[in-house]
Amino acid sequence: MTIIKYFALLLVLSISPIVSADENSTLKHDPATKLSKKLAAISSFKADFHQAVKDSSGDILQEFRGEITLKKPGKLYWQSFEPLVQTVVTNQQKQWYYDADLEQLSIQHLSDDISHTPAMILNGQADELSEHYTITLQKEQGDKTVFGLKPVDKNSLFELLLLHFDGPIVSQLIMTDSLQQTTVIQFSNSQLNPVVDDSLFEFVPPPGTEILVDE
Repeated sequence: MTIIKYFALLLVLSISPIVSADENSTLKHDPATKLSKKLAAISSFKADFHQAVKDSSGDILQEFRGEITLKKPGKLYWQSFEPLVQTVVTNQQKQWYYDADLEQLSIQHLSDDISHTPAMILNGQADELSEHYTITLQKEQGDKTVFGLKPVDKNSLFELLLLHFDGPIVSQLIMTDSLQQTTVIQFSNSQLNPVVDDSLFEFVPPPGTEILVDE
């Protein structure tokens, strides 16, 4: 899975339906519950993004720029403009991955079983988050909040994910893998809960596109 497709799957379920935990005195201070409440406030999201993959020395291996639109439940439009023109669209049932340079479209039918995918991190249910990840509150200062998520499963694709919030908005994602490579996605010009038409989340390939279907 390419890094774009990987983070697209992770991001789309960051605004999946949320089940709020009971707000008793214990849960109010639980990091998983705090994260669930943050995600529960998001029904849609639009932003520009800059994504960089860095090696263990901090040198940049890859960079992408583009725009993203998310809508609850489970819809995503992710478009990179440079250096490669690539599009990821998800509407809960399917994910389209279009590479304009190759004129190639991959269609994947999404599984209902996401318990072992990184998307589980952001589904917002405190009990499931705690079952699969060790969640810590790395920072809470003013409007700035940072959550750290470490998988319990040693075979996970990453070792640590940091979710940065600026107020109610996810401002940055930082993932470190077992090779100590770091992927940083920075959002800008963000809009929280804009009106988004569902037609954006249906992809129609240009004529002549090679189509690959992954059942």
